[in-house]
Amino acid sequence: MASWAFDRSAHASALAYAIRTGCESQELYERIKTWAENIPAEPTLMSAINGAATAPPADYMHLQGWVLTAFRNALWQLIHAENFEEAVVDTVHRGGDTNAAICGALLGAVHGREAVPERWVDRLLNCRLQEGSPNVHQPRPECYWPVDALELAERLLCHDASCRATSSTPVVN
Repeated sequence: MASWAFDRSAHASALAYAIRTGCESQELYERIKTWAENIPAEPTLMSAINGAATAPPADYMHLQGWVLTAFRNALWQLIHAENFEEAVVDTVHRGGDTNAAICGALLGAVHGREAVPERWVDRLLNCRLQEGSPNVHQPRPECYWPVDALELAERLLCHDASCRATSSTPVVN
């Protein structure tokens, strides 16, 4: 399997495992290492996974958004950051909103919705990028506004018909 393909599947598997089991950070990191060893993953991926235990990626700026950099950073933050906010802010400061999104997804899966600062949630749910509004430099159609992000996330987490029946967000098949 190509390294980039395993990186993506490992990230998705890690998210699903963390949400399903409620595992702790170190347990998830060890699980990812085991999955990669059992594949066996390519040396570059194993280096990123194992290296995350001792150091963040060396170069964020020239390899911004590169899957190995983003994945190593997410793992580094998973096992070293004090909390969700610290992990995401540190990642943004090091370089890259893509890296921060991947990190936030992984830490959010482990720490839960409660770990996301309420001011971030309020900002997201009240974001309306309407043309002519103050401070809106790149307006978006209403269908792209993130005002229903929490409801959509809850729909993604629904496992049974009773859960889906109680949500008002339509499922797109």
